[in-house]
Amino acid sequence: MLVAIKIDLFTLRSVNELLPSLLDLLQEYEVKASFFPALGPDPETAPGLFQRLLRTMPAIAEQATNQLQAIVKRGHEVGAVPWDVAAWRRLVLERDADWTREQVGKGTEGFRKLFADKPRYFAAPGFLVNADTSAIEGELGFEYALDSRGLFPYRSMNPDGPGRCPQVPVTLPRIEDLLASGESLEDVHQVLFMESQKPLEQGHVFNFTADYGGHLPVLEKLLVMWKGSQREPSGIGRMLDGLDTDSLPCHRSGLVRLGEDGPFQAVQGQRVKND
Repeated sequence: MLVAIKIDLFTLRSVNELLPSLLDLLQEYEVKASFFPALGPDPETAPGLFQRLLRTMPAIAEQATNQLQAIVKRGHEVGAVPWDVAAWRRLVLERDADWTREQVGKGTEGFRKLFADKPRYFAAPGFLVNADTSAIEGELGFEYALDSRGLFPYRSMNPDGPGRCPQVPVTLPRIEDLLASGESLEDVHQVLFMESQKPLEQGHVFNFTADYGGHLPVLEKLLVMWKGSQREPSGIGRMLDGLDTDSLPCHRSGLVRLGEDGPFQAVQGQRVKND
């Protein structure tokens, strides 16, 4: 069974300090992954007064062009995210379609400029979406979106019918989610490995957040365990090869709070008929 690896890379620090080690690790174990780097303002850089007045901040893509392009040179897939990841996380639940389209569109254009190609995939940071996100992904021609948690690929039911852009949900917990629930860093790889043993027809999707440098040893342990078992770590594309998108079931999706005080996240919901 495949375990598709989705890697979030949202800060300039993680690009400069963690990405080289991450690429070396994947090469050592001969594993390809799918990266989703932020290209716009660095969420860790507070803008000064002058930048706030001009509404501009240095873009990660401009400060780390070679580092980001190395992802593709090393044979990995790359997908798009909204232009301003911090703003998306803070505002997307309350903003309208025009704002959402601008964020997704600007992220897509930044991708084209940096990688000289059209992105196949889109992922909403933090599994946060609003009522317009799915329709806009279809408008912009994404082949797939990774916006939610769930069990298998599906089409999201929008107010005007099934979305054109299929959803590929993340099936496994993130390391940071398990730590927040009380698991120890020393044991979290065992929990994730056991979760990945549950049989799913299309395989599992694991979301690794590269902004946490201390989690890199956990990923290495998982790669060793997966490659030593019947699990094959890979990029998203390999999972989707041959997938019949026309026959995908249609499901509602909704926001669910993770834990009593945790963040809201989009989750694959009840199946609905598409007559």
